[in-house]
Amino acid sequence: MDIQQGNILSSETVAQLKTGMSKAEVATLLGTSLLQDNFRSNRWDYVYFSKKGRAAAFKKSVTLIFKNEQLVNIKN
Repeated sequence: MDIQQGNILSSETVAQLKTGMSKAEVATLLGTSLLQDNFRSNRWDYVYFSKKGRAAAFKKSVTLIFKNEQLVNIKN
């Protein structure tokens, strides 16, 4: 059975992220983050998990940090 969870994060899409982007621009590019910290609204975590049958699982994550509604840090 194939299992897919989270936001699909292709390398090409993640490469389009640039510091200075607004939260709205990031949401347009990646979609809304499924993991949002209620105590740190300046941090968005995107996680993608995929497992096809008996093959090894694939996981990718990207953490975005905002300051004054602008993207200031990208951690992957």
